[in-house]
Amino acid sequence: MAITAENPNRAALAPHTRSMIEAPILLTLLRLSAPNLLFVVSQAAVSIGETYFVGWLGSDALAAISLVFPVLMLMQTMSAGGIGSGIASAISRALGAGRRGDANALVLVSLSIAAGFGMAFTLAVLIGGRKLFAAMGGTGAAFGLGSIISVYVTKWRN
Repeated sequence: MAITAENPNRAALAPHTRSMIEAPILLTLLRLSAPNLLFVVSQAAVSIGETYFVGWLGSDALAAISLVFPVLMLMQTMSAGGIGSGIASAISRALGAGRRGDANALVLVSLSIAAGFGMAFTLAVLIGGRKLFAAMGGTGAAFGLGSIISVYVTKWRN
């Protein structure tokens, strides 16, 4: 059901919801995207700091990080980009339709999906990580460090 000026349900909307519907689109998008922008900037700063720190550990450590990076990016992209966006969309649609119970159920489903993918990534790295890093050209100390780092990343960053 569309909410229009003639619709009596419009008065029942919370002020915050009403402001999102009635405010100018550009200002609303900027206000809603500000926390995400702050997160992206802070994540980039942390990544730069981590790379700087690892650079002090030597070229083997940097090579190990370069072996693990594609696996980490795949894991983060799937969780935040694909699965996270889908779950956020489903929860938003349920809340928008006034189905709070469905939205609550979707939260539990999303936690189950996250746990399942976390376990799948961890098992994949534990079982096939060394073969993957060898196929990517990992040798020597970088190969050994890459294997250790990948186990850490999959267990603690999920």
